[in-house]
Amino acid sequence: MAIRVIADSLAEIPAALHDSVQVNDDGTAVYTVGAVEGWAFENVRSLKATIASERKRAEDAERERTSQLAGYRDESGALLDAEAARSSLARVTELEEQIASGSPDIEAERDRLKQEAAIKEKRLVDRHRLDIDEREKALASLQGNYRRTVIRNAATEAVAELGGAKNKRFLVPEAEKLISVAQREDGSLQPVVLDEDGGVRITMTAGSQDAMSPTERLTMLRDSDPAIADLFPAVDARGSGLKGADRNGARVTTSDLMKIEDPAERIKAMRERGLSDPN
Repeated sequence: MAIRVIADSLAEIPAALHDSVQVNDDGTAVYTVGAVEGWAFENVRSLKATIASERKRAEDAERERTSQLAGYRDESGALLDAEAARSSLARVTELEEQIASGSPDIEAERDRLKQEAAIKEKRLVDRHRLDIDEREKALASLQGNYRRTVIRNAATEAVAELGGAKNKRFLVPEAEKLISVAQREDGSLQPVVLDEDGGVRITMTAGSQDAMSPTERLTMLRDSDPAIADLFPAVDARGSGLKGADRNGARVTTSDLMKIEDPAERIKAMRERGLSDPN
């Protein structure tokens, strides 16, 4: 079967085919295409409709099959093993028969399952309790380190503010004994000075109700303990530093204790005066 290609003019036909084109009186150009063996030109509309119908039927059948198999899948979506399913059904039937006949085996099975459940529950509870204990220990350790850091920083700042940085390895441990911590509303810790009743100590400044600072408390210790005072630069009645002179005006270069060259003897002397071991 041949096909005739009709164009409005010869110009619409490729030049290489002009020799095979018939030009009509109205100017239209006709090119005839011959049939090739084994091929044919036919109306395929009905064929396409049939293919579309079969495709839809196959998709509907697949959806229905998937829906029917939904009850035979495990939690991961995989199909259950048929042999395992048959075995489970047989076990269920056996248990139903034992229940109907009042067999003592069913009571033994129930007790066994209860014991297994109790053992699993105990393991989970023990493991959970162990995890909680470990986390509480870790938290307590972190809180302890944080508390010590806050106190150490406050003590170091107080010693430096009073000019005792040169002897801070002796003074900081003493200052730490005077400082505690309190928790702010946001959960962070702040250094505080406590009184004998465990409350926040109020400053000695007249007319003020502010909390006493670590520096003020260390100043009180310095002014009341000669051994501690010797580790700070000498001060006059106005509180100004007299570097290189003691309170009587005598020339000093360092504390008498710091003049001891033997470390063991120096530490012994510090302890005898009630100071902390710097090591």
